[in-house]
Amino acid sequence: MVNPEEPADLCRRLAAGSESALAEAFARYRPRMERVVRLRLHPALLARLDPEDVVQEAFLAAEKRRSAFDADRATSVWVWLRLVLAQTLVDLQRAHFGHKRNAARDSPLGGLPGGSSGSLSQRLAASITPPSSAAARAELQTRVHAMLSEMDPVDRELLVLRHFEDATNREAAELLGLPPSTASDRYLRALQRLRAALGEGS
Repeated sequence: MVNPEEPADLCRRLAAGSESALAEAFARYRPRMERVVRLRLHPALLARLDPEDVVQEAFLAAEKRRSAFDADRATSVWVWLRLVLAQTLVDLQRAHFGHKRNAARDSPLGGLPGGSSGSLSQRLAASITPPSSAAARAELQTRVHAMLSEMDPVDRELLVLRHFEDATNREAAELLGLPPSTASDRYLRALQRLRAALGEGS
């Protein structure tokens, strides 16, 4: 099943080695990729690197890996590009921060927003709490942060992918190597925990 926003033959043309298919995919997904970079790149690097330049690095990496694209396994070109972008982010951050391993920076999806669950809790509280509750967000953020710190990393990623990257359940499942039904169940349970932490009930 392909992404409904993609041309039905884009996977096939890319697998056949079409340069125009890769260029078409990047033109289609460049804005979405730039949003991912702004979300995932460490703030210290975001101040120094233009997201457009990072996406261009990902394009060059995708060109090198085009022969490895498998249309029989891919559900969409977007998922493949997202994985290439994730590796590009990891490579850039390793280059700037050195080779010392860091679990957040070395995430296969590029790390949490801002590199911390604190930044994630702030974003989640702001995205789910009604504007009328803005004054109480600091207290809510504290509760959300405590909940996220105890949450399985895969469940946190599901929240990030679905809420901030606008990933479909199928895309999130493929990115995380989960069956779609498992991804859906885990996302719903994580969302229930988040809403409970926000005081919205289950």
